[in-house]
Amino acid sequence: MSSTRNRKMRVDAMAQTIKLKWRPHLGLRAIALLVYLPKYRVVRFVVTTDGHGRKEYLVTNELQTDLTRLVVRKRSNGTSSNSSVGRNNWPA
Repeated sequence: MSSTRNRKMRVDAMAQTIKLKWRPHLGLRAIALLVYLPKYRVVRFVVTTDGHGRKEYLVTNELQTDLTRLVVRKRSNGTSSNSSVGRNNWPA
């Protein structure tokens, strides 16, 4: 596997190349990365899998917020005013 560091990639292509870690307290696989998007600067990019193995993405400019808080917040359908979602298919 080649390194994705310092390369321009589509979000869905990048998500396929990274290995997600099992998060037992969340009951899913996930990883949080800091990525640079030209339009938005540095953002936190979270990739998770749903119960069927499909990748789901969450993007926020809250750089200090941890992965658990972001996933729990999204599952409860509550997002802060300065967060945005790349794909809104998370379970309610």
